[in-house]
Amino acid sequence: MTKFGKALVVFVAVMSVAFVAFIGVTALAGPNWQGKAAALDGYAIDAVPGDVSQWKVTERVTGKDLGPKPNLPAAILAAQNDRTQAQQQQITDLDQQIAFVQQTIDNEKPAAVTDAAGIQTRLDALAVVLEQLDAQIVDLTRQGTQQAQQAEAIRAEAEARRTDIARLQAELAQVRTDRYRVDEQIKQLEQRLIRLGGQIDRAARRNEQLQDRDSDYDPAVEN
Repeated sequence: MTKFGKALVVFVAVMSVAFVAFIGVTALAGPNWQGKAAALDGYAIDAVPGDVSQWKVTERVTGKDLGPKPNLPAAILAAQNDRTQAQQQQITDLDQQIAFVQQTIDNEKPAAVTDAAGIQTRLDALAVVLEQLDAQIVDLTRQGTQQAQQAEAIRAEAEARRTDIARLQAELAQVRTDRYRVDEQIKQLEQRLIRLGGQIDRAARRNEQLQDRDSDYDPAVEN
């Protein structure tokens, strides 16, 4: 028992030194957990104050708490697992959406063939209507051109009529002026005629008087 106890003590001592060496090598050459935690996008990993070493993992966008973890590697692993589950759920949702869309496409294919034929028929009908509208536009354009020409001719005729009206109004004014002068001359002539009539009457009476004197004159009496 003494030899076995000594051997056991020596074994424990050797294993303790080896374990300490392993821890040292792991600490010096192991993964950079702090760097991995800082580089983990979308998650916050913080040390929880207290006597017991714990780490809190929180999803940044939703604020989801993944619970306390005993060490930093476990916290990083929990964050990676949560991200994997979220991605897997997204993949599942997308697969369901793809299956739904594919089912919808399959269901709509027969109707699409029918709709395509109907659409083509409608397009052909619309093409005929479009040709008719084009012909109507050409005809209306021609009519509009003719009406514009007629309107221009009417405007030119109206302008000529306005010129004629102005000329005739000027001539009418001149005629009225001449008529006024003629009327005045007629009045003057009438007045002169009246005066001449008076003079003729007086001359006639004088002539009668002279004739009466000639009839009363006896030349023998004078001799």
